[in-house]
Amino acid sequence: MNRQQSILTDTLQPQTIGEMIDTLIIMNIRLWHEQEHFFDLEKLTAMPCNRIVPLLTYTTRLNLLRNRAMDGVDALLAEQLPSDFHVSTSTPCLPTTIPPSFGSQHE
Repeated sequence: MNRQQSILTDTLQPQTIGEMIDTLIIMNIRLWHEQEHFFDLEKLTAMPCNRIVPLLTYTTRLNLLRNRAMDGVDALLAEQLPSDFHVSTSTPCLPTTIPPSFGSQHE
């Protein structure tokens, strides 16, 4: 009988660009799941230091793994681009400012 996989605990070994993107998504989910511990300040301040330090260490480790997943996606995408492909960095693709009306609830 096969056990069900867990995206929060199973080891990830991506081999393709799709699996690497999945890994990045899963690492984000893992990181967000752990960061939730820091949003409940009452529980956090009641927690003994010997539990806070491992939590911080684990969250930091997850962030490093997430960064590696981002680098892996970048590297695999770069491998797929033709050698003569060039991205211009002189013109930003996204606006650098948000218009004042952006997200306003009126109108």
